[in-house]
Amino acid sequence: MEVKDYYIHDVVEEYLQKNSPVSPKLEGRAYCEYLGPYSFSTVPETDYKFQ
Repeated sequence: MEVKDYYIHDVVEEYLQKNSPVSPKLEGRAYCEYLGPYSFSTVPETDYKFQ
């Protein structure tokens, strides 16, 4: 593991500034049958879905 002097939030903000607007869609490559289609874009114990 390598420690960097930035957070993933910083990287995502920079990416979005350079590449907006973005149009994300589910590709189906990462899927968990018992958790459903949004299992990799949710925040546990909340109703949040990154869509």
